[in-house]
Amino acid sequence: MNQFLLLSLILFTLGLWGVLRSATLLKIFMSIEVMLASVNLFILSLAGDGAKSSVFIMFVWLISVAEISIVLALFILMYRKMKTMDVNTLKKLRW
Repeated sequence: MNQFLLLSLILFTLGLWGVLRSATLLKIFMSIEVMLASVNLFILSLAGDGAKSSVFIMFVWLISVAEISIVLALFILMYRKMKTMDVNTLKKLRW
C-alpha cells in the first residue's frame, strides 16, 4: 500500500473524529479542512504526476480558500451576537 494513501486515510479518520467529538464550531471547521486536505492527498497519490489531477486539486484549494473566508466571517458575526461558539448554545438560533 502506498504510504500517501495510508496517510490520507489516517488524516481523514482524524478529521472525522474531530467533527464528531468537537463542541465548538471552529474545531469542527478545522476538522473539515483536515478531511478536505486528506481527500486532496488521496487524489494526488492515485493520479501521480498527471496535469489533470494537479489542476483539479488547485480548483479544490481555490474553493477551500473561498470557503474559509466566508465561514470565518460568519463565525466572527455569530460570536459577536451570541458571545460563544459552543454548538449546543448555538442551537437556540432560529430563522
